[in-house]
Amino acid sequence: MIKKIIIAVLGLSLIGCMGPSLEERRKQFGEVMDYWIGADINRYIHSMGYPSDTRDLPNGNKLYIFQQASTRRTPVYISPTTTTITPLYGGGATATTTGGHIYGGNMVTDSCTKYIETDPSGKIVYWRAEGNNCY
Repeated sequence: MIKKIIIAVLGLSLIGCMGPSLEERRKQFGEVMDYWIGADINRYIHSMGYPSDTRDLPNGNKLYIFQQASTRRTPVYISPTTTTITPLYGGGATATTTGGHIYGGNMVTDSCTKYIETDPSGKIVYWRAEGNNCY
């Protein structure tokens, strides 16, 4: 089973190199998470890291919350400048410059929160993920 987990994790790490679509990456993420259904939560924690939080549920199950977030700056673009020179009657000229506007450079937070529910014995029974970076 460990080999299967390692293969699944390596497969996810290669996703960025192969260039599948966002929809395909999300599907693969779901398949990997589905793979963990029935597995022991301690194996998941050993493989993926410690949860950010845990909660006891009214039905006796336990909820593990794994939060990941990172902040990045979007690329900065500068529109091209154009200078137009207009000759003036009697000599001289006027110059008009347009463009040169700066776009981008915004801060964006990429996040994914995974909710993993286990039964009282620690077996994973359900998962859900929220965020713009769950793949």
